[in-house]
Order: sequence, then structure tokens, then C-alpha cells
Amino acid sequence: MRFRRFVLLTLTLALHGCVALTRGIVPVDGADPADTGAVRLDIDTDHPVLLRAVDGKPLPGVQVSSRARAFSYVLHPGDRVLWLSDAPYGFPFLPQRLKCYVLRVALARRGR
Repeated sequence: MRFRRFVLLTLTLALHGCVALTRGIVPVDGADPADTGAVRLDIDTDHPVLLRAVDGKPLPGVQVSSRARAFSYVLHPGDRVLWLSDAPYGFPFLPQRLKCYVLRVALARRGR
């Protein structure tokens, strides 16, 4: 039993680390992170969601926001359809119930 606790503690520390990393910026569909007119979606680290697809185009890879590392997505402004799923534990490989959402949003340019 103590060995299981040790393995669980070791895995937890290895997955979350001890120091928060920088915020990951993920450009979507060729959006430029330096463009002042681009829209930036910041994912809440307390209630993370996975952005799976934008306008029916799946995103490569899985970026999960957590307290160790938060992700922001940079998109072009306009009407978009976002495919999202929640990640209650903040780690996509643990067994959990996921809810999926489809959101139609109108993204506006950032003010200058």
C-alpha cells in the first residue's frame, strides 16, 4: 500500500512539477500572436477546457491548461464555431467524464 502511495506521489510531482511554466501561446489557423487585432482566448486554469476544433478543423495536439502551465489561443476575429470539451482533472489521460460543447461565437478585435 505504501508503494502505491509513493508511485502516485511521484507521478503527481512529475506531471505537475514544482514551478509554474510560462503561458503557452497557440496560434490557430495562421493567426499571428503579435498582431494587435487578433483575438486571444485565455483558458481558465481552475476550470480547464480543451479546444478541440475551430470551424470544423481539428487542432493538432492537446494542450491542457493547469496551474502548472496555462494556454492561450490566438484566433482571427469574426464568427467562429468552437468545439470544446471539459477536463475536470486538468489531465486528459486520467479516466473522467467529459462533456463536449459546440459554441458559436462572434470574436471581436482587441481595442487599440
